[in-house]
Amino acid sequence: FFPVDLLNLFQNNSEIYKTTDKIGPYLEIYGARTKVDEIKQICQDGGITSTCLYYLFKNKKVDYALGAKMGEKLWCPEPFLIENDKDVLKTSGTKYVNNPNLRLLNTNKLLKESKIAVVGVPCMMQALLKTKIFSNGFPSLRNIIYRIGIFCMESFPYEEGFLQICKKLDVVVEDVKKTDINKGKFFIFTKDGRELTIPIKEISNLAREDCEVCYDLTSESADISIGSIGAPSGWNFVVIRTEKGKKLYDALINDDLIESKSIEAIKPGLPLLKKIAGIK
Repeated sequence: FFPVDLLNLFQNNSEIYKTTDKIGPYLEIYGARTKVDEIKQICQDGGITSTCLYYLFKNKKVDYALGAKMGEKLWCPEPFLIENDKDVLKTSGTKYVNNPNLRLLNTNKLLKESKIAVVGVPCMMQALLKTKIFSNGFPSLRNIIYRIGIFCMESFPYEEGFLQICKKLDVVVEDVKKTDINKGKFFIFTKDGRELTIPIKEISNLAREDCEVCYDLTSESADISIGSIGAPSGWNFVVIRTEKGKKLYDALINDDLIESKSIEAIKPGLPLLKKIAGIK
């Protein structure tokens, strides 16, 4: 019952979109990385998602943002209401365990008049656009100003997923320093300097069942979509989908917060992103 065609038509200015059946409608695509030192030191790849939030709070474009920070359980994220640019640093980095960010829309302070940015994976961006089309009048939904989507192939439950991956790699969660998915492998970097890997195809059965029916790799329903697939190490691939997303990206450049390159200068670039999106 998911209105895919309607979602694609409903994005602003859809008549001027470049379209592709692999990554959804878009206006422009770039490669980028942050220039903000605080973010550069802790980000997963290019730090563009955090830099978007950093700019929005610094310039009072939003009052709140929905994101994810690590919870009390090691490597298990929890929804986090971001209220300033310092809070942004608490949410930096990729989390591969699923996290219900949108639950925060029930927070009392968001029900009042405010300006909200939401960072989320494709299914969350779809939910926001769907509620915009079929408005249910829920107060906080009217307050969402920016939809910042991140790429996602699949996510894992904590107990039955991530901890099982640790078990397969013979590492205890207390020793995990960083995780990554790249080149068809799941990486765990340990505090003592080890790099452990396992092919994604060997752990796909541990992912959430919901992810098996999701077609969207690149957050097609967002204003701006950000990920690492197709970009070189330390960079992000940025897909600008709406005029609002374009204005935000241009502001990052004008404020000298990011380094930006044309899609032609980014390798392996769009062909790899389309290939992976096609697989999903």
